[in-house]
Amino acid sequence: MAHPEPPVHRCFSYMDSYNGDIRFDNVYISTYFCQIDERRRKLGKQTLLPLRKAEEKTVVFPFKPTIQAQEMKNLGKELLGMLPIALLLLLLCGLDWALYSVFDTIRQHSFQQYSFRSSHKLEVKVGGDSMLARLLRKTIGALNTSSDTVVESNNLPCLPQPVCMDARAYWRASLPIVLLVCLCLAQAFGYRLRRVIAAFYFPKREKKRVLFLYNDLLRKRAAFTKLRRTLIIRRAQQQRGPRHHLVDTLHHRCPLVRRWLRRRCVVCQAPETPESYVCPTPECDAVYCQSCWNDMKNLCPVCTPREELSSSAYSDSNDDLKYAE
Repeated sequence: MAHPEPPVHRCFSYMDSYNGDIRFDNVYISTYFCQIDERRRKLGKQTLLPLRKAEEKTVVFPFKPTIQAQEMKNLGKELLGMLPIALLLLLLCGLDWALYSVFDTIRQHSFQQYSFRSSHKLEVKVGGDSMLARLLRKTIGALNTSSDTVVESNNLPCLPQPVCMDARAYWRASLPIVLLVCLCLAQAFGYRLRRVIAAFYFPKREKKRVLFLYNDLLRKRAAFTKLRRTLIIRRAQQQRGPRHHLVDTLHHRCPLVRRWLRRRCVVCQAPETPESYVCPTPECDAVYCQSCWNDMKNLCPVCTPREELSSSAYSDSNDDLKYAE
């Protein structure tokens, strides 16, 4: 049976990985990351914040009080580890309730009550007025008796007497599982604190890691717009297609469902807003959110020739894609 690693060994292992592998646990949008983005904004260069929905799933914002998509991976592993214990507890509680139901049914339907009643009367009559008759009446008359007997009995002592667990007993039984779930949820915030402690003791290494993360996200965003040009064109063609008259009717007359019937950005699929940009080219009408339109360098990849995109919009310079320390 494998024994868990001691906490001290885990600390040194994390420190070695933190200093040795620049990609290890490098998913946090720290304050220095925001400062880099703000400097680039002032210089008029391409920025990353706010991140796209797809990008938010790969990073962690340390100051958010909620558990984020990147942290759900580790949380899922922890919850999966305690799943057998929870299933065992559920099985035991279900078995307890089933046994109680069986024995209670037996007690209710097997109960029998017996009632026995008897009565008798003994009377001897001696006739005559002789002395012997009078003597016999006095002697035998004492034997004259009468009685009524009633005997009631049941089989209750032989029947099972099950006791149902109350809500407090079930709560006490499930309390350790609830505490384990709470610890699993709190562990995500412990991982954030672990990175903060490492950054405090290795500030130069932390800056290099943040710079690497920023540059890596810049490269991925540039590659994203290049590789998904075909998908962008297909989405724009779907938007240009005629919509069903029922959809148009709901869009104009039902404000409650209008938000689900709005057109979406052909890049990130964000709903159309008043700030969205609609391509003015005839028969194009592609919709872009403001951030995606900036990423496209104000050129629509749907109606712009590929040669022009290759020479301007998609060919970011190295100075624009990297942030020098």
